[in-house]
Amino acid sequence: APTARADRAARASRMRGTGSRRPATSDAARRARLRTTIIVTLLLLATAAALGGWWLAEQWTSMPTVVGHSEQEAVTELADADLTAAPTTAYDSAVPAGDVIWAEQEAGARVRKDTTVPIIVSAGRPIVPEIAAGSSVDEAGAQIRAVELRPVTDPEADVYDDRIADGAVVRTDPAAGADLAVGATVLLIRSKGPTPGPVPDVAGKLVEDAENKLLVDGFTIGPQHTRFNADVSPGTVLGTDPDAGETAPHGSEVSLVLAISKEVPAPAAATVGAAAEELRDAGFLVAIADPVFAADVPGGGLGRIEPAPGTRIDPAHPLVTLTGSSAISVPPVTGLSVGQAQADLTAVDLVARVRSLFGGINSTVYGQDPDPGSLVAPGTEVVITAWP
Repeated sequence: APTARADRAARASRMRGTGSRRPATSDAARRARLRTTIIVTLLLLATAAALGGWWLAEQWTSMPTVVGHSEQEAVTELADADLTAAPTTAYDSAVPAGDVIWAEQEAGARVRKDTTVPIIVSAGRPIVPEIAAGSSVDEAGAQIRAVELRPVTDPEADVYDDRIADGAVVRTDPAAGADLAVGATVLLIRSKGPTPGPVPDVAGKLVEDAENKLLVDGFTIGPQHTRFNADVSPGTVLGTDPDAGETAPHGSEVSLVLAISKEVPAPAAATVGAAAEELRDAGFLVAIADPVFAADVPGGGLGRIEPAPGTRIDPAHPLVTLTGSSAISVPPVTGLSVGQAQADLTAVDLVARVRSLFGGINSTVYGQDPDPGSLVAPGTEVVITAWP
């Protein structure tokens, strides 16, 4: 017992001398526990990843080959791959009816299970439908487009028919029952109405007389047409539509063609700007050309109108071109110094030529040619005479 107490006292003395340090064995144990915790954590993470990968892999499947197979085969193959078929049909020129033309997913593609996969099944080649005689073009066209064929019309192929109304379908070409390639054309042969008669010549008649003649010949009066003609007064009957001598179904509309024109007026305004405004107010289109010299029209005044006033022009294109005068009124320079006279003439685009004994710029001008107020072209030379 005394020995044991002495050992404890010695250990206590050593610990007081070294502070509160933990024994080395305690640090080693802590590190061992830490390594164990890390290993266990890594093992758990690896297990979770493996389980997650397995779970994700179980959610996907491979798209089977269905294009070229029958619809039933495609439905079964997709079901075996845990997929659902969503079939629709479309006409096809080459693929037999009932076979798959297209699938939204490519063969071998990775697809999530339980996905609905759209597929298109061939309905075979389109068959020209039976079109009831007398159907409208719109109705017949809708029936033909419904089987993926293309309806067309051709006025040259239309026929007269005493039973079927003008414009209605008489038959198709090819006839109903023919099988065609997708997008092939089907000609709708339309009725032109009853067998026609000749349209009378009514040109030059009064409108009332022309209409009476058409009615007597078994036609109805259609809406009037107009045509530009500069040689006759507006409202004159030029002819008919259809033209005289052409055949048209009895009871069909024949329209009178009347002359129209628009006469260019003589503007009251003297200047280009005012004349242009006047013509625009009268319904004309106005173009303004570059000015040209007119010896009898002051600068800025209206020199020329094209077409000339009184000319009949097309109301659809009522263009009138106005050309102003570029004439310059020669300013008075008599009594001015040569220098001032030259400056005044240059300012209005005229050229001064001086006649003077000495030619000094301070000489006084006592004569000029042309006279003041004369209308001349831009750049004209004005001779000034000065003294001394």
